[in-house]
Amino acid sequence: MVAAAFVLLMVNGRGPGSDPKLDALKGDPMGRYTPAEGHLRDTRTGTEHTTLGKPVAAEYVRLFSLPQGDPESQLQAVVDAATDAGWIVNGDPVFRLEDTLTKAATKRLSTGQARLSVTVFTNGTPSGVPGVVLMIHLEHS
Repeated sequence: MVAAAFVLLMVNGRGPGSDPKLDALKGDPMGRYTPAEGHLRDTRTGTEHTTLGKPVAAEYVRLFSLPQGDPESQLQAVVDAATDAGWIVNGDPVFRLEDTLTKAATKRLSTGQARLSVTVFTNGTPSGVPGVVLMIHLEHS
């Protein structure tokens, strides 16, 4: 068993469960960002893999409860933090769909290209998290 783990480490260059792309997302300032007065509700991770032969990117998602407030300002505070952390925010207007506001950005990490989407849900998430919720979704290309 120990020999098999050693061979895996030698062939892949990493130990079981380790994903350099996921680690890069978690290590980015936006992977550690906590909004003012925000409370972490959930964290989801996904390592790079394939499903039915199709690649699936590494991703890191964090959900925060926010106090009631101006959703535009709440979104802009996160966008400003992303810009300060070197993310290039797209020039498109804020994407609005029902009770959500979303902005996207890209950044070149040491492990390759990454995408960021920041969403403020003004009336809870579709999955049932109530209240005002901020989602920070980082994905490695």
